[in-house]
Amino acid sequence: MHVIRLFAMKRAGSHAVLDWITTLFPGNVCFLNDVINDRTVCSSKECCDLPSLPLARRTRAGDEKDLLLFNLEDPSLANTGTWWLDTGAQSGTAKRVSILLLRDPFNLFASRLKAARDEVGSVFSNNLLPPFNHPEKILHQMWIEHAREFLNETSLIDGQKVIINYNQWCFDEGYRQTLSREIGGNETTGLTQLIPRQGFGSSFEGWRGRVLKNRVGLLNRWRHFQEDSTYLNLIENEEMQKLSLQIFGPIRDEQ
Repeated sequence: MHVIRLFAMKRAGSHAVLDWITTLFPGNVCFLNDVINDRTVCSSKECCDLPSLPLARRTRAGDEKDLLLFNLEDPSLANTGTWWLDTGAQSGTAKRVSILLLRDPFNLFASRLKAARDEVGSVFSNNLLPPFNHPEKILHQMWIEHAREFLNETSLIDGQKVIINYNQWCFDEGYRQTLSREIGGNETTGLTQLIPRQGFGSSFEGWRGRVLKNRVGLLNRWRHFQEDSTYLNLIENEEMQKLSLQIFGPIRDEQ
């Protein structure tokens, strides 16, 4: 049995990566979405939806399974890096793998801002842009924490850790093959174009169950807000920008 947990900020592409992971392992799977606020999962909890995971392979949290997959969204790695979800079944002999997924801040914050404005007043919206005087400071701190862990400057996540550069994962089949071996999965066979129902779909290309029409556009979300004052505040952090350049290379035209 494999237990895989994925750490990522909201709008970082988590559900696309989680969906891909289910294709790497045979057998029964239980996927539990966003458990950061639900750490006491009952054994009867049903598997959450992912487009590449057929109903016949889905199992409940407490049943025997080949893969337990769960994600933590907007986590503080200092608080959650050593925490594992335990649903009981086969947990003692499980192979545990942690994944840290990172997306460049320019497109990440553009996606968060777009979704927040489309869902004004909802809990989902408030979580994307925290309702404080300076939400950008909280988001900068979180992204920088994840980036430093990504670069192995910190060791907040325990055990085996696999890092995923979302920008590269989207387009590089060889990179995905390497990641699959690191995770312990089978050979990868490409990406689905379906937008996962979990996670409120794509900020820019519609909601649940639709087909992603423009994968290249994932790297150009920032253009939509390049003259927006709120967005410019979200990306205005020198340390964050330097780390982004180190990890992803230039994103915007002026970099």
